[in-house]
Amino acid sequence: MAVAEGLIYQLLQAEGGNVGDGVLILAGMSGIFALLYRWLIQRLSWLRLSIAELKAIAHLHWLASSGLAIGAMLTSLSPAGNLGWLGLVAALALYAVIEGRSFDPWVYVGIGLVTVAIGYQLYRLVPNTENLLGWAGAIAALLAVGLYTPPWRRWGWSPTPWRTAAMGLPMLVVTPTLGIASIPCLLVVAAFYAWLAYGRSQPRLSYLSLALTNWTIGRWLAELGRLEPLWVALMIGLSLLYGVHIDPALQAPTDRTNRHQLRCLAIGLICLTALYQSEIDRWAAVLTLGISVVLILAGLSFRLRAPLFIGTLTFIFQILRQLWLLVSLYSLLIWAVGIALGLLFIWVAATFEARRTQATSLIRYWTAELAQWE
Repeated sequence: MAVAEGLIYQLLQAEGGNVGDGVLILAGMSGIFALLYRWLIQRLSWLRLSIAELKAIAHLHWLASSGLAIGAMLTSLSPAGNLGWLGLVAALALYAVIEGRSFDPWVYVGIGLVTVAIGYQLYRLVPNTENLLGWAGAIAALLAVGLYTPPWRRWGWSPTPWRTAAMGLPMLVVTPTLGIASIPCLLVVAAFYAWLAYGRSQPRLSYLSLALTNWTIGRWLAELGRLEPLWVALMIGLSLLYGVHIDPALQAPTDRTNRHQLRCLAIGLICLTALYQSEIDRWAAVLTLGISVVLILAGLSFRLRAPLFIGTLTFIFQILRQLWLLVSLYSLLIWAVGIALGLLFIWVAATFEARRTQATSLIRYWTAELAQWE
């Protein structure tokens, strides 16, 4: 305490200089005491204090040093003071990380200090704050890879806190900057969570990747002025279909009905939005036909009822709708269309009557076959 009071007195008597440098000196003094108490703990028995009490004193000095270091960062540091600050924070982070061998929460504290130090140095080096924030998520993702991959157990630490911190860090950094983060940055973070989901065999982690990808696409379309209901419906519908395909809670054979209903909901949302969009945009009408054909082919290829049924209904409705619009523009075509449809119905009826047994067998076969599909 006397040393601290003497140092504070000397700092108050000094003139000029940076306030942050003075605070840094106090932080360094407290940090030195923390290190001395912690690593000379076996030689301080003459103080008549228990090991636990000496550890508590060391931790209090560490806490005071960390607080003062943060305070120095928030004021002003000279170039030399900045180098000293880096060294002090590195020592404090190392203290916390070594303590983390016996108590996991210390690892999170050490990682937090390192993250603050990296962010502060980047802030000093990059004058354009917007550019820095635009790439903050990607920087955090690269740091997270460095935290996740080392063999921590072999080095004496539990891997749990390191990997937990790695999993949360990119999202913690990128969430406040979603509106200004660059598109490549968002894609890097999305790729990181896709990598995690694959490496850990935890498919639900990929939902974070999916959400970031959808946000990125939506932002890009909005910047182009092309964010329309159909694109939003496609993102929501395809995301729901992806969830049905990979979510562990929906993979049991007994969940077949739930999977079918969710597929119907997702595909129905896409098709209804496409039909609505086709009423106000002629190119959307062509796109709707394309979507319905893709759904039909997907249903046949993967033996899925939902895309086959809804895709077929959408295709038929869109064809009839376009025919109706065409006839309304050219009234003489109604006769040609009517005659063609009449001939088609007569041919279908005659064929069915002539081959009733074969047609009935075919219908029964496909009914039984469809009952086995997803």
